[in-house]
Amino acid sequence: MLAQSFLDDPDKMIVVDTSVVINLCSTGVARQIISSIPCRFVLVQEVMNELKFGPMKEQRGSKIYTELVTPDQMKIATLSEAGMEQFMDLVAGHTSDSLDDGEAATIAHALECNATAIIDERKANRICAERFSSLQTACTLDLLSHQSVHDTLGPSGIADATYHALLHGRMRVPKHFLDWVLTLIGPERAAQCTSLPKSVRATC
Repeated sequence: MLAQSFLDDPDKMIVVDTSVVINLCSTGVARQIISSIPCRFVLVQEVMNELKFGPMKEQRGSKIYTELVTPDQMKIATLSEAGMEQFMDLVAGHTSDSLDDGEAATIAHALECNATAIIDERKANRICAERFSSLQTACTLDLLSHQSVHDTLGPSGIADATYHALLHGRMRVPKHFLDWVLTLIGPERAAQCTSLPKSVRATC
């Protein structure tokens, strides 16, 4: 399974959510993954705030700054006034229809900049599908399955990176990626990954 072709566009901006950053850092090869993909990577300040001040903040903050936030890797963006209005709309309201700060800011900035939002959570993807049909979205596995990442890491390298993202980052796996992931990492390692569905792990 190869990632979507938009990831081959050097002019395309992709805005990554908190969980995606955690997954990438958990692979142990975040720099190689990001440098392999020609798109422009952006983090919004709200995502950095979640990473710096949330659980495990000391580990995450230092790792992200050293591995990802560099001029040639990933830049930090601040929401404009219009983006902030969209952000406030996304964090307000009933719990079932509101998002946390990182997800909301990621989507708001992607909408404003005609960028792609890289988000993993089901609710965020559902809200995007319902409210922003023109917004292009993808997930961590779209990055990991990119051909250029495979060319850089090799088959065993991409298998290890995916396994570590599952084991340490608790990466969510959409249904259409399940077979690909299971074939890639094998049944023994899949059984250790609690972010995979129980039904899948039980058969491993």
